[in-house]
Amino acid sequence: AASDGSSGDSGGAGAVNSDALQRSLFERLENSGERVHLLDTQYRMHPDISYFPRMIFYKGLLKDGSNVSHPSRSRVFQEVFKPFMFFNVLQN
Repeated sequence: AASDGSSGDSGGAGAVNSDALQRSLFERLENSGERVHLLDTQYRMHPDISYFPRMIFYKGLLKDGSNVSHPSRSRVFQEVFKPFMFFNVLQN
């Protein structure tokens, strides 16, 4: 038992509200009244890879930066690597 007479596991300061774990940090900030601003451009993923998160998580509001969607960049890398590649690392 804890020194304050509680059992230590009945929702004290260290207890986690399971509802809080179901929401992202962004959602919690937004719901707390904080001003939020959606960063609407991604600059790292190939457009074929970013398509899923753009449509599912951002509802089409996120766009690809010109550095990743410019045809010259894609062409250089696609000569060797396609947007999706799988390597069998279990066999030689």
